[in-house]
Amino acid sequence: MGNKQHLAYGELEKAINELYREIEESGFSPDSVVSIHRGGDPLGIRISHRFNIPQGIVNANHYDGEERQEIVEIQGKILEPVEGDVILVDDIVDTGKTMEEVEKKLEGYEKVDCIKTASIHTKERTVYKPDFTYSNIDSSIWIVYPWEE
Repeated sequence: MGNKQHLAYGELEKAINELYREIEESGFSPDSVVSIHRGGDPLGIRISHRFNIPQGIVNANHYDGEERQEIVEIQGKILEPVEGDVILVDDIVDTGKTMEEVEKKLEGYEKVDCIKTASIHTKERTVYKPDFTYSNIDSSIWIVYPWEE
């Protein structure tokens, strides 16, 4: 699985603070946040609190453990509230397929005006580049987040 790197909570806090600052300085003012469950939940919660906006959750994944699957599975509907300008977040953008498929689903919501995306890490090989990211990383690196241990 390549080079595993463990991210400590202190590093995670720094990354989330920097992402928040980047979003704020861009002038984008989200009305709601949608996190891709499970990895995106910690970032979604923090963004929700920082911007004082509601958080929606979507259960979607492209991996089964450390094994990449052929298709992105989106289970059920996006738990609302989701409206206005939305920031879609996840811990990492690997191939980009999960973020891309969830963004397509969000585009179908009548109450959604604009969608921006954010991740803590983005792998170099991705075909999908989020609007905001804390760090671009080599595709051979496997990040182990604190909530995964």
